[in-house]
Amino acid sequence: MPRPRLALVLVPAAAAIALAACSSGTSGSPVTDTSSAPSSASSAPQSATPSTDLAALSASELLAKVTAAVAHDDVHISGTAVSDEQAVSLDMSYVGDDASGSMTVSGAKLALLNVDGVSYFKADEAFWKAAAPSDAEQVAALIGDRWIKVDPTDANFGEMASIATRKFLTTSVLKPTGSITKGEPKTIDGVNCLTLVDTDPKEGNGLLYVDAADGKPIRIAPGEGSDSKGELDFDYSPPAIPPAPAASDVLDSSALQSGN
Repeated sequence: MPRPRLALVLVPAAAAIALAACSSGTSGSPVTDTSSAPSSASSAPQSATPSTDLAALSASELLAKVTAAVAHDDVHISGTAVSDEQAVSLDMSYVGDDASGSMTVSGAKLALLNVDGVSYFKADEAFWKAAAPSDAEQVAALIGDRWIKVDPTDANFGEMASIATRKFLTTSVLKPTGSITKGEPKTIDGVNCLTLVDTDPKEGNGLLYVDAADGKPIRIAPGEGSDSKGELDFDYSPPAIPPAPAASDVLDSSALQSGN
């Protein structure tokens, strides 16, 4: 099976997920902190009174605290967005160094798993029909119900597999594309939040709502001028990560490229 046929779908799908997660983009440029002094408590809504120590941080300092939190804490992220006319959904859990969940792009679903540093994925029929329409039956017969083991350096599958790594959270989901400033505090699902605004002249604004008490991210949403739609939510009670599949239930990704 030719490699380019798979790469044409897999790599854009991974990029689309990252774009949707970040609302205003993912391929970050250096953070430029253009924030002024924090707004006084009297100017904030009464329902969202931020913690004094976090409210006193600059935008870049607060973003650093947020990034440090998701680099270590167990977290579940979920959301749906529309990007480049593709409906993209993400539902992932990160526990320790392991991760599991799924991504769906225009109805094609991928299950993702990373256990003990090894990445796997499993795709539904809709995915293979989109990825390799002329070879879909051959692929289905080859794979069956097995997981596909992915080499992280693989040009076809590595970017997609990286979604099931904690690095995806810190270098894609929370990576700004423009200058970072502080917005008005807001209450999100009953949580008092500080707001970080990622201002990108090309992509429009992205908003990151941060728990004012502990600096954990609560929601990413598109802001003014953004072409993206949808939101990405964070919670901190993720389900347990499944164990690695048995060897008999695994196919190496190289088999797809060779057709063996």
